[in-house]
Amino acid sequence: MGAAEGTTISHLTDIVGEQGLIVGIDLSPRVMHKLMFLSEQRKNIIPLLEDADRPEDYVPDLEGINFDFLYQDISQKNQAEIFCRNADLFLKRNGFAMLAIKAKSISQTLPVQKIFEMQKQELKGRFNILETLNLHPFDKEHQMISCVKK
Repeated sequence: MGAAEGTTISHLTDIVGEQGLIVGIDLSPRVMHKLMFLSEQRKNIIPLLEDADRPEDYVPDLEGINFDFLYQDISQKNQAEIFCRNADLFLKRNGFAMLAIKAKSISQTLPVQKIFEMQKQELKGRFNILETLNLHPFDKEHQMISCVKK
């Protein structure tokens, strides 16, 4: 989720190979155009022009698919909530997941470490946290959380 133009997705398609499948979700028609072009070159990408905050809208498109891996990199206030709702619907039990937390998209006033901890707490009921990685100096207000669905 947060597929954008497909930079990260292009790396993931290399990892999963021809036998794997990547569903790229983004709500911007402008970037979706570029992702659709990429999906013509890489046949293991399905682009979906949808809002990750409304997974009920694309449940019919993904009917019967349970994913082994979920990756989210979006800039919205309720990042962990969106991640959890999508995982509930689409991620297999014991499936791996990674969430990129963008602290300043959540709050401009709270301390960054507090935001990271709040987001992690929201995940703990549904996930076992494997690792948290501060992305400083590349992105000083971002953190990557690796986890497994309970």
